[in-house]
Amino acid sequence: MFIDGSPHAVTDLWDVGAHHFNLRFTCRRCGHSSVLHAAAVWWRFKCKGWNGHLSQVPRHFVCSVCWRAHRLKVRGPDMKLVKEDHEPLPLPSEKEWRQEAKRRR
Repeated sequence: MFIDGSPHAVTDLWDVGAHHFNLRFTCRRCGHSSVLHAAAVWWRFKCKGWNGHLSQVPRHFVCSVCWRAHRLKVRGPDMKLVKEDHEPLPLPSEKEWRQEAKRRR
């Protein structure tokens, strides 16, 4: 996947965060959507040891509305890259973010 203005392909969560994009997840069942900060999602995946490749990310998310209302775990929401405001989540420290940037050079 390519982002406008970038000559490099975006393949994982860190790339999305480095380009200052956020992630919009939309439930396929009820239509509920949520925007999350890509760097915060990357940090969560890194701490859990999960694969941060964009094709693998949606399978780790469950619709909170469907779960609370019907006790259904609706996995694999639609995911889009957006520039919209995001919900507050814990971000990685500046040190961790820079270490990852150095590692990727």
